[in-house]
Amino acid sequence: MLRRIVGGPGAMRALIGHLVEIGRLPQVTVRLPPFAHGPHPAMPVAAYHLFRFRARELPDIVYADGLLGAVHLHRPEHVEPYREALNCLATQAPPATRTEPLLGAIRAESQG
Repeated sequence: MLRRIVGGPGAMRALIGHLVEIGRLPQVTVRLPPFAHGPHPAMPVAAYHLFRFRARELPDIVYADGLLGAVHLHRPEHVEPYREALNCLATQAPPATRTEPLLGAIRAESQG
């Protein structure tokens, strides 16, 4: 999605700059799966967040946002497909240390 210009080149540069900034925060990890791998397992979902808590007694929760609204999922059998999709993305994406240089290259492409 970062290679599709949405909102013009200036908006894309700002978006990429923001990703670089938040990627530098200690509590945030930004990783980009390679474009060459094609669609990933989470593509059918508009957007989702998997919340994992340090306290073992708190279950993982998924917040999924779709065209018809948002849902919160907490039952293990509903959370598991999202966890698997996220794990698949994590195995495909290069380490976070390579994200900032990759974002810089994409930013340079968008200026072209």
